[in-house]
Amino acid sequence: MQYQTPGDELVALLDAPLTPLSTLSPDRSHLLLIGYEAYPPIADLARPYEKLAGVRFDPTRPGTQRHTRYSTLTLLSTADGSERTVTGVPAGTIPGSPVWSDDGSRFALFLEREGGGLGLGIGTVSTATVTVVPELALTDMLSAPIQWIDNDTLLLTLVADLGEMPQPLAAPEGPIVQEASGKQTRAATYQDLLTSPHDEALFTYLTTVQLATYSLSTANVELVGEPVLATSARPSPDGRFLLVTRLVPPFSYRVPYNLFARRVEVWDATTGAILHTIADLPISDEVPQQGVPTGPRGIGWQPNLPATLRWVEALDGGNPLAKVEHRDRVMTATILPPKASPPLEGGVLLSSQAPTQRPSAIPNMAEGLHVAQRQQDAPVHESELNGSESFRLTHRFAGWEWPDDPAKAIVTEYDRDRRWRTTYYFTWGAWEERTTLFDLSVNDAYGDPGSFITTQKPTGERVLDTRNGKVFLAGRGATPDGDRPFLDSFDLETGEKERLFQCGDTGFESFLAFIGDKLLTSRQSRTEPTNFFVDGVALTHFTDPHPAVTGLHKELVRYQRPDGVPLSGTLYLPPNIAPDSRPNLPLLLWAYPEEYSDAATAGQVRGSDKTFTRLMGTSPLWFLLRGWAVLMDASMPIVGDPETMNDTFAEQIVGAAKAAIDTLAERGIADPGRVVVGGHSYGAFMTANLLAHAPGLFRAGIARSGAYNRTLTPFGFQSERRSYWEAAETYHRLSPFTHADKLKDPLLLIHGQADNNPGTHTVQSERFYQALQAHGATARLVLLPHESHGYRARESVLHTLWEMLTWAERFAGPIG
Repeated sequence: MQYQTPGDELVALLDAPLTPLSTLSPDRSHLLLIGYEAYPPIADLARPYEKLAGVRFDPTRPGTQRHTRYSTLTLLSTADGSERTVTGVPAGTIPGSPVWSDDGSRFALFLEREGGGLGLGIGTVSTATVTVVPELALTDMLSAPIQWIDNDTLLLTLVADLGEMPQPLAAPEGPIVQEASGKQTRAATYQDLLTSPHDEALFTYLTTVQLATYSLSTANVELVGEPVLATSARPSPDGRFLLVTRLVPPFSYRVPYNLFARRVEVWDATTGAILHTIADLPISDEVPQQGVPTGPRGIGWQPNLPATLRWVEALDGGNPLAKVEHRDRVMTATILPPKASPPLEGGVLLSSQAPTQRPSAIPNMAEGLHVAQRQQDAPVHESELNGSESFRLTHRFAGWEWPDDPAKAIVTEYDRDRRWRTTYYFTWGAWEERTTLFDLSVNDAYGDPGSFITTQKPTGERVLDTRNGKVFLAGRGATPDGDRPFLDSFDLETGEKERLFQCGDTGFESFLAFIGDKLLTSRQSRTEPTNFFVDGVALTHFTDPHPAVTGLHKELVRYQRPDGVPLSGTLYLPPNIAPDSRPNLPLLLWAYPEEYSDAATAGQVRGSDKTFTRLMGTSPLWFLLRGWAVLMDASMPIVGDPETMNDTFAEQIVGAAKAAIDTLAERGIADPGRVVVGGHSYGAFMTANLLAHAPGLFRAGIARSGAYNRTLTPFGFQSERRSYWEAAETYHRLSPFTHADKLKDPLLLIHGQADNNPGTHTVQSERFYQALQAHGATARLVLLPHESHGYRARESVLHTLWEMLTWAERFAGPIG
């Protein structure tokens, strides 16, 4: 069939102007507003691409597949709200994501040229112009294409000159063979993996890049090292070194590239010589379920020291089931320039003489750019760096925060057994004297202290924003009445908090950043779209894109499951329908299951009914324009022991669904005989299970991009910790595929033909539909060409809405 549309009214609303994206300059003087096209034409998605090692590459860019098109750039002053349109981007060129310089005076971005190729543009705030740097060929295959080393120097990822692209053989030379010999590899069901020697050659060709520096003041391009298969290259805070992660053959056909054998090295940022090897890691295809790889991981620069590396290493073999006193240890190493004095902060100290540049292939560069490779006479001194142990963590490392004082740090650990996180504040070298800042369940929304606010200094360091000795925490502020975003000041030494800002109950306002001593916030309400404010004064004036829809009713609904677990959801009613009028509407119940260890946190209210409702994409809220009530984000908590909670998955979702329907039916809002259930991904899995385990409760179901046969995800799904062989009965019972002979309620299955999400292969919907068809069920299968797990093309979005609305109205009956 041809692509369908859901009617002119819905099409016009989908095409309404979008609120631009935004990024704040490090000096907080400007917001850069980025106009974009949310729904590219299907022809964009149909462009040829390569599926290799878990990534989709577009060789014509060259880079990873990209579907969001940026269009306009506008500089907005945070001082007075004045706007300046940024000029200088050539016609027919698509700008990429801007990257601010440390001092906020410039931004760099790649420019996707018409016909292919990525160039470089430099934006200047003072003139609101973009200057195109001629003849550079950037790529964003695996590593970032643009990074600032300092306010005058960029680290670039360029296309390496490797000759012609490898071509597939006309006929294979032999079979593809894999062999198991006692090695346990319980890998997830990854997609887009390497499958042949040609794939390996093509992956190597596309992802081998040339690092280079570019000086804005001199326009010099200097190549750094030889072409390398780099997944990342991060400058040290002092700009002297690069932390480079590169892949090492042979490659795996079992896991994506980030789990390939890899080497982490410290390079001289000027010459590209390898100074030290931090880690030489094998293929990570033996990682235990919900475990971590062995060896150094999370390697990174401490941002407020010149060149100090921190990383963690597992002490339990990466196995969360191992019984050990400590799961991780934190390691430290400081890289010293030639003849430098040791720093005050401890750790392994490594000094290197000025090294020699290794031979390197020079990419083809046109005249007009000065391209150089530095040569020095001193020998290369490469060494393995083991680091020194700083301290040990009882549970799994979960992240850093960096105070302004480099002698101190904040670290969080995660207890998998309890689903618990603990955050410590400590002085390096005095771990035993650490202070516990936070200690709570990861699911405790009411107790969540928020996230630390960071700032970027003009010299590039990103650290905690500190004023008068206090740092700051901002969060969504979940309460029984809905989210109330807040900002607190926090004394790390005493633990004292002071509430500086909290959203009221008439709208939804969130803290974004400090502008001097003032607060930059985003504010919205049920009738007003999101705009930016500084201390209550509007900076932007974005208007309502669909005023006719804005009068709809929206409320947080609370109810209870039969087992006593509190539940909630956001109820939407069509425009001009009052909830006390007992309208008895058809209902779309849309949900996504979440796991909790206890009923108390499962029952906490999350979300707000004070936000602006924008109809976008394939949102279920489009049903409102057809006269439906919609219960969005209806609570579907799976509560219990993390090891066994899925044994009662079906009973828990059925109980939650019945409670929601009963509540709305008692209020006269929903007709219990005209309820359709739907969900996406794990929500689709939930939908099919509800139809299988609660026949007759729903008139129909809509399941998008789901998994329906759990034997095809045998090493766990979502938060399931057991393998199929450890819990075969649960896997079978929760596989809607095994109930195809009993499932009689109508089910619409929608799936992207190019779904690359692990666990939701397109074949899941195809085989489930075949099973339903074979047993006489009422079902419809819609496969969207070129779409992945979410649907992007305008044609796909409109057709999905048409399918959903048509299916629901077909089985729930006409409105009224």
